[in-house]
Amino acid sequence: MLLVVFATSLAGTAVMPLLPDLVAQSAPGATTAARQGHIAALAAAGPVGMMLAAPVWGLISDRTRRRPLLLFGLGGFALTLAAMGWPQLEALYASRLLNGLFAGSVTPLAFAIAADRAGSPAERARAFTSLNAVAYAGYLVGPLLGGWVTAGHVSSYYATAATVALSMLVLAVAADPGRSAVIGSADEGRTAGRVPLLIVSAMGAGSLGVLHIALTLRTDARDLSPEGAAWLLSLCGVVMLLAQLVWLRVGWLAARARRLLSPALLMLALMLVANGYARAPWALAAVLAAMAWASATVSLLTSYLISLGPRERLGLNLGAQCAAAAAGQTLAALLTTWEMARAGGAFVWPAAAAAIILAGLLLEFRGRPNRPR
Repeated sequence: MLLVVFATSLAGTAVMPLLPDLVAQSAPGATTAARQGHIAALAAAGPVGMMLAAPVWGLISDRTRRRPLLLFGLGGFALTLAAMGWPQLEALYASRLLNGLFAGSVTPLAFAIAADRAGSPAERARAFTSLNAVAYAGYLVGPLLGGWVTAGHVSSYYATAATVALSMLVLAVAADPGRSAVIGSADEGRTAGRVPLLIVSAMGAGSLGVLHIALTLRTDARDLSPEGAAWLLSLCGVVMLLAQLVWLRVGWLAARARRLLSPALLMLALMLVANGYARAPWALAAVLAAMAWASATVSLLTSYLISLGPRERLGLNLGAQCAAAAAGQTLAALLTTWEMARAGGAFVWPAAAAAIILAGLLLEFRGRPNRPR
């Protein structure tokens, strides 16, 4: 299961640095503005597919066996990933959308299987942290692989699809298909409500997504080179991986998940505001690292808290959490492109920070246990 999550996150992020070159090959006569629009639309197409498909995958898995569905999703993910090498713009859009549809099965089903097999809340927290850690390890390697491909090593791109297919074989042979009941915890029943958690999950994914799209487009005032953008994207992966290793070592997640969420949201909001003033490379790297830490923490905490819900809706709830994160990434791509297209769009950053703070207040209000009179 760790290999499955690593392979899909690796492949998903390796595509991002390739989008400018893929669009240039597929639409050679397009203007610069049109190419930027295609890049942003293709970046959003994958999360749109995940947003549509993840709850459906989770709902079906609650009524059937999860592992066959996960194998089917991985097969489609590998095929659509390889199909993105075709030089037609329509095929590129179709492959990107289908890739997101199949990718929507991996994260929620992997986390649901981990929750099924966990013997205690602490064991479930460790499993979630480990899965997040390998996902962020894929985020670290993926942009570097994408830069390697753009340097002319196209065979590495198809090797990535083969890695996903290999993970399917390992999962089919080695994974335990059994299921066990999820043991309740003291936090169950007061997880702050599913809707506020979904809103927070969308905020966390979207906040980091705006910088990812900005680095991919490379058209803002920072004027980064492709290599510099790839290294900054890899920095996100390093920090997100480090965050998971720290939480895995500390072991606070099972007991203090809800209390840790508000500081992570506050840190995310502050870094969104600071992003508008970061121009030097070192300042941008510091802001990006802090946002990556907060975003990774928010993702881990929301997925764990949502998993504390009813056992019969575990797949659906985790699929909804994946869809909310994908919705945040999609909105981030649209807002970032719109902000870059107009000179007066700088208010997007503080507005997003204010939205995160409001979401945190809603979460705190809904999650506060009732006190006796």
